[in-house]
Amino acid sequence: MIRKDFFKEFSIKLSPGVLTVFLIIIQSCGVNFFEKQGAILVFVILLLSKEGFKFLKKSDIRNLGLIFAFLTASKMVNPSFEIPIYLFQMGLVLESYIFLLSYKEKGMDQLKDDFYGALNIIFVQAVIGYILYLIIPFAFVKAEKGYPYISLLYFFFVSGEYAGLARNNGLVWEPGLLQLMLNMLLFYSIKRDRSNTFLLILTITIISTFSTSGYFCLALNYILYVFYNFRTRKRFVVTLLVLTALSSSVLLFMWQNISDKLSGDNLSGLARYRDLYIGFELIKEKPFFGHGVYDVTYLYSKPYVTKIEVALFGGDIIDIIGTVSGGYVNGFLGVFTWFGIPASLALYFLFFKNKLVDGKLYQRILFFTMMCFTFFAEPITYTSFFLIFPFSTFIYWYETKEEELTQSEDEQDIDNYSYV
Repeated sequence: MIRKDFFKEFSIKLSPGVLTVFLIIIQSCGVNFFEKQGAILVFVILLLSKEGFKFLKKSDIRNLGLIFAFLTASKMVNPSFEIPIYLFQMGLVLESYIFLLSYKEKGMDQLKDDFYGALNIIFVQAVIGYILYLIIPFAFVKAEKGYPYISLLYFFFVSGEYAGLARNNGLVWEPGLLQLMLNMLLFYSIKRDRSNTFLLILTITIISTFSTSGYFCLALNYILYVFYNFRTRKRFVVTLLVLTALSSSVLLFMWQNISDKLSGDNLSGLARYRDLYIGFELIKEKPFFGHGVYDVTYLYSKPYVTKIEVALFGGDIIDIIGTVSGGYVNGFLGVFTWFGIPASLALYFLFFKNKLVDGKLYQRILFFTMMCFTFFAEPITYTSFFLIFPFSTFIYWYETKEEELTQSEDEQDIDNYSYV
């Protein structure tokens, strides 16, 4: 019998903040529901975040000015950085910055709650969609506009089969991106002490993406769960470790999937190597200022791109690799190829120090590793979703320092009181 509070675990709380974060996720990696979706959502999100404009200070104008100056300089030295892409990148920067400023009064805790709420919507939609696929697969039809997946009512999406089952897409355009959203939700849910029932269903949903990156990120969340709960729930954690050891067949299946991709024995694995080699060549060619945000035409103007693909794939190579994100899908190295090594290292440092994740150092390391591993396979570093993490570091740097100082003083006052 299902407990009365079971469905409360999956309730959705919709607020303007949650809606705004949800739209940022859809803009960055969601299914393309209409033409120019990304550009239109820049204006919609700015409108929803308009409160942030009143918190603009001289330091913020300086920060935005420096970022815009860098992008303009990149455009001037890189003719391949076309004006529409340049303007869109400027829009994403402004959108992400103003969105974060809109939480100046509401505070970082509210931003984290809204972020969590938006991820929960992605999760609930993915669960419902996949259950419907398992029950009425015949109702799913090929999606329009040539997308490589099938849909129900153009709202629930699944894609190419794996082991006899379709891969769960949710509302994003690739299972590897759905796993990231779900693994982030799992990361936050572990820290929020959500019930084991909720965590289990969330884990099963991650597995339904059949994503190699998803399995790796799931392993990182497993480590987080063990470390986070070992002191308070030692008996349960020990039982979990034993059950994990006994489930060797499941672990072997996941490891074979990962090793198969890394070995380059399948197309997906070869595509990873293709992007790795091309990325290093692009970085080597322009290590300091990058190439700007380029498109597929610019990519194939480089002789070494075709040579690398011929070596890996043989003949008919152009049709094998998609043209997502300009034909280059390694989002992690993509940042270095676009903006050069110095700016990219600064961006990733700020990402690591982001204010949407708190807790001990090992938790921050696990989160950063999870994100970067996914970036290696997904081109989402050219999005507002990516930018809000590093931008949160310098926008909320002083606020966080003041909170830590206040908390430290309060703790000292309590210690002094205890000796009275």
